[in-house]
Amino acid sequence: MKFIRLHCINKRGDGSYYLSDIRVNPSHIAVMTENIEFSSDLKEGKMNLNIHKAAEFTDIMFTSKMSGKRITVVGSLTNIEEKINSSKRNLLRD
Repeated sequence: MKFIRLHCINKRGDGSYYLSDIRVNPSHIAVMTENIEFSSDLKEGKMNLNIHKAAEFTDIMFTSKMSGKRITVVGSLTNIEEKINSSKRNLLRD
């Protein structure tokens, strides 16, 4: 089993944001969608994070084994998909 490293963005109750470093098992991912809300908040200066204003965010929903959990990570859909595919290729080589 190969995990991929992602940066998860979280929103506190007071509206502030913070990043956490996570590892995800790609075989548990069910759906990925673009998160437009966080992209807008970043462009409007509502996020107190030191990341580029053009950064994109992706929502990841997990399979039923993970109780339908959803997280938001830094990176475009294409970027996250490339990380997943890269981890699968490396696994096949091992």
